[in-house]
Amino acid sequence: MKPAKIFPYSKALLPIFLLLISSVTLAQTPTGSSNGDYIPKEVTSQLLALAEEAITTQYQILVSGDFEGSLKNKKLAHLYREAMMSQFSAQVYRRNKLKETRQDYKDFKTELTINLANKQGNKIVLNITEHTTLKLDIPSGPEATEFKQDHLFEFNYEKQQWRLIKDTIIRPEPSPINKHQLLPNNIHMTPLTHAPKGYLGKKIQGGLTNMDGFGAYFIPASFISSSPQSGFNRVAAVNYARTFALTYNPLYFRFRNDCTNFTSQTMLTGGWQMSGLGAGLDRSDPDSWYYSCLSLFRPVATYSWGAAYNFNVFALRAGRVEGIQYYEDLNPGDIIFADWDSLDGTHQPDGRVDHIMIVTGKDTDGNVYVSYHTNDHKDRSMTDISIAEPIANFYGDIVR
Repeated sequence: MKPAKIFPYSKALLPIFLLLISSVTLAQTPTGSSNGDYIPKEVTSQLLALAEEAITTQYQILVSGDFEGSLKNKKLAHLYREAMMSQFSAQVYRRNKLKETRQDYKDFKTELTINLANKQGNKIVLNITEHTTLKLDIPSGPEATEFKQDHLFEFNYEKQQWRLIKDTIIRPEPSPINKHQLLPNNIHMTPLTHAPKGYLGKKIQGGLTNMDGFGAYFIPASFISSSPQSGFNRVAAVNYARTFALTYNPLYFRFRNDCTNFTSQTMLTGGWQMSGLGAGLDRSDPDSWYYSCLSLFRPVATYSWGAAYNFNVFALRAGRVEGIQYYEDLNPGDIIFADWDSLDGTHQPDGRVDHIMIVTGKDTDGNVYVSYHTNDHKDRSMTDISIAEPIANFYGDIVR
């Protein structure tokens, strides 16, 4: 199966479409307001420096494991230590858990960019985007994991100085779903877990196991680009996912919660064919999966294209994926779902998946790395995600 073309509309419409993309992206900037009291430029610079030192200290603790040593000689530590104490402690725990699976971070680079600022009396709130690269110390794994996430930093003016009182990472809104397609129980029966010792891998066609050919993170040149059990082009899919993990293909609209839109683009690049396009354009049809720019003002896309739960329903009904139990059976190009939110918006799993990630790497120890949108991450360890989301359930699909 040849990879499908991902640009289904005329080049003549591209300039207009890109203009619309820009306006949509700006409209979806995280909530906040520049209204309020005037903020002198030197104050904004001072607060940004305070936030930068706090975040830098956090990652120094993650890399070194030395809580007090990382705070030593920090000029501004007394202005943020109390507010960041829980995050600092979490980095020590995170580092220790990662080392149990021979995963470790050895260096980092982080940049902060102010999006919006609001001042009301003695309080200032900054909406800031963090762009961080964490270098990994794993010989057979990726060189680094990279991500972007938005923060709300809150500052109070106390005793003639600004003090950081709170740092909140802005969580993505739960993915919208077509509630008419909700099933009584989750389609998957068994959350992902690690295989027992001696496990040889899931048997597939040709006498191979699903672990053959992808023993290391970097796809060897000798590996056939198509999945052994189908014509799905894993190399094309993984290359697309890693290329656009931290940015957005301008030829697609950016969804407010973009994880499934991004995954659908990746599957299309790997060779999946759209289904249901032109058959009445029923967005809610569980057996349809398409994206079209017939409208200049917004795309026409099925729920299955843009919402994790509905994507899951479509993919399993269409036989395009196969649910599996063990992380060890996943390879680059496969999919992992997360269930960590409820329909009422609370951060609690409810048996229905609401986030989706693409496997873009795997090391020789069987550790899996994923890339995804909202918040945007490239080559993040599933172990790291599990540490950050201990209440979540994860489900794996082999892509056909």
